[in-house]
Amino acid sequence: MRRPNALLLFRMGAAILVVAMLVLSGTALIAAWRQSRVADDSLHRLRDFAVAFNAFTALAAERAPSEAALAGGGVSDPSYQRMLLARGRSDWAVERLRDAVGETFPFNFEFLLAKLASDRARIDLLIRQPPDKRILGEQLSVIRELIAVGETAEPAVARLARRVVRADPQIAGDVNLVRLLASLEQAAQRLPSEVLPTLAKREVLRPDLLAAAQRTQQRILALWDLGSTQLVLDRGEEVMNRQLNLIRGEYFGRGFPYLTRLIERQALRPNATLSADDVRAVYEPTIGPVTTLRDLFLRKMVDDATEHQSHAFWIMAATLALSALVVATLVGLTAFAYRQVFRPLLTFRAQILAIRERDPTRFEPYTGDVPQLVDLSRALETLRRRDNERELLERERMALSERLACLASTDELTGLLNRRGFYEALSARLAGADRAFVLVDIDHFKQVNDRHGHAAGDHVLRSVGRVLREAAGPDQVAARYGGEEFALVLTGDAARDVLARMETLRAAFEALSVSIPGQAAALRLTASFGVALALDSGDTWDELARSADQALYEAKRAGRNRVRATNRILARNTRAVADHGQPGTALAVEQHA
Repeated sequence: MRRPNALLLFRMGAAILVVAMLVLSGTALIAAWRQSRVADDSLHRLRDFAVAFNAFTALAAERAPSEAALAGGGVSDPSYQRMLLARGRSDWAVERLRDAVGETFPFNFEFLLAKLASDRARIDLLIRQPPDKRILGEQLSVIRELIAVGETAEPAVARLARRVVRADPQIAGDVNLVRLLASLEQAAQRLPSEVLPTLAKREVLRPDLLAAAQRTQQRILALWDLGSTQLVLDRGEEVMNRQLNLIRGEYFGRGFPYLTRLIERQALRPNATLSADDVRAVYEPTIGPVTTLRDLFLRKMVDDATEHQSHAFWIMAATLALSALVVATLVGLTAFAYRQVFRPLLTFRAQILAIRERDPTRFEPYTGDVPQLVDLSRALETLRRRDNERELLERERMALSERLACLASTDELTGLLNRRGFYEALSARLAGADRAFVLVDIDHFKQVNDRHGHAAGDHVLRSVGRVLREAAGPDQVAARYGGEEFALVLTGDAARDVLARMETLRAAFEALSVSIPGQAAALRLTASFGVALALDSGDTWDELARSADQALYEAKRAGRNRVRATNRILARNTRAVADHGQPGTALAVEQHA
């Protein structure tokens, strides 16, 4: 087959590379553009959330001035002017929210404004009455209605919060913290609403108002328990950390305990010396750190989103510039390589092929004067020499691998096959009826280790291994099966005469005397044998191993130093076993299938 033209292949490859780079650059640019769009959308939704959140906060903040005005002297009281200012802020925040989310946003602004106007009218009606004519129940009712109006904006805030999280799931934790701090602030502001009207009237706190105050206290504590575990700030956030410490010290260290004690006393008897303004002067400033930390979190979220949006825009611009630069550079480098590098390299094609085919007769050294090509020729000669060295190392590596494989399948202590090598040897042997599997276990080997030490135990294992190696014939495989247990596999004639052979081996172990260095008396050994013989070619090695293990168990149970055979097929060999006449050999026949 004719080889394709190398120059044509180079041109085609260069064209493909340029096209691929254009595709990759376009993909990266599209990804950067999408990231910028996501950042823009996230920032937009976060700003809408901030507007809704501020509206919700403004509505809730209208409650405290309204309470103060209801406890004041009428429309001429300064508290009334503060209430009007709070109403103006609420109206402005609601209108700003409506403009931000548009008419398509699923929220009934008309109902909100109508309910707010109705509650404000009730408050104004009560304020115009003389203070001693204002009914406590009416005051509590209208304040609760005002609180409910603020809570109607919560679904809008929650819906916008979900939009923010969908746009950027990474800020879900910060969004939840802002909402938690807002809930904590609202609960803290609501707590005095249950007790201050009765304080102003010099009345005992009613049981229903006490229960409501206690529920609010429990909510505050629950929110703080939840929020304190999540408000883990970096050391660099000094302002936030300072506000967090102020919440712990000012509100939960001073304001909350102060109001708690006041509620407890007011539930028992009216306080004739303390006014509602005195309580507000002590309690309301302690809520300030909660409000400040909430606003700092919200501002930080918006600032981070703005920074992320700017960062995404610059990434998109940088991706565009770098993509253009890379494509232009690639085109220029391709043209330069074609003219200045590729053509001269074709002259060395034959030498490279010779190295690949390991044909030194086809190597022709370069005799020109171009320095770069001289260096390349020297490099090719070095490559050829190293290739020869690598071939030699490859042969050495294969020899070493064979050696390591041998070591991996041999027990270092006894020189026999280990369990892995044993089963590899079994897998290489064909299945047949004339096969025997024998397990040999040294009797009382643990006592040897306990009385004489593990070094003596190692001498014993080496001696047993030596006996097994000497006894193993060409049709036998011997291995250390694990611990003091050894395995033998016999095939052919040796398998048919396995019981006699094992009895001989048992006697050899019984006669074995193991000398231990440093000890005067030699150790005497005995061993127990479990034998299994293949019934037919269908018996697997694993089945034979299980049968041999059962036989070994029988030998141990019968008193050790015995040969026992137990499997389904040895029953027909009972006569042959009896002919041997060895007293240490017995036959245990399984009767089950």
